[in-house]
Amino acid sequence: LKSCPFIRNCVPFIVSIHSMFFHKQWLGLNPFKWCAFYRIKRALKAASGFRAVNGKIQDQLRRWGLEQPVLVEPTPVDTEKFFVAEKKPNAVPIILFVGRLSAEKNVALLIRAFLELEEPAILKIVGDGPQRAWLQKRVADTKGIEFLGHKSHEDLMELYESADIFVLPSNTESFGWVMLEDAAAKCAIVATRPPGASAIIQDGKTGILI
Repeated sequence: LKSCPFIRNCVPFIVSIHSMFFHKQWLGLNPFKWCAFYRIKRALKAASGFRAVNGKIQDQLRRWGLEQPVLVEPTPVDTEKFFVAEKKPNAVPIILFVGRLSAEKNVALLIRAFLELEEPAILKIVGDGPQRAWLQKRVADTKGIEFLGHKSHEDLMELYESADIFVLPSNTESFGWVMLEDAAAKCAIVATRPPGASAIIQDGKTGILI
């Protein structure tokens, strides 16, 4: 930090925090992540202020004793292009997940819950990541589960419009912008309770938190 010209010349700077990098579910037992965590935490002391995408990040900064100003400002999301005026339910409900296929996204939980459904349904999983091959192997002989890989925004518009339910099963989420896109497309929303979901969804009113 001493070599940084902004700090050396006393130029104020703001740090924008978009992730729950301090969450133990994300850190796990990875020594490189823990090393990065402590370096980031130490570096934050030099900031003049912060922008955080949710109040939980602000609370964590205060617990660390950082008293600099914090602007809590969610990430802007353009939902207009995903807006659907009317939608008819599918004869067989389509459940959709969109996101990175990694441990903190907890897609394995979604698959287990899907396999326990008593009524027929289709689960579409959009995204890629380190757990994709492992997840696909677990359900290789299971009907009704589709892994669609990475999709463009144009493709997502069609997927949102065709889906009945969007599920966010994440252990950690700083801001669930994909929920806003799905809600604009008239999808019912079911999510776990990380800050990024509980800050957006009103349980029982705009979605279901579990």
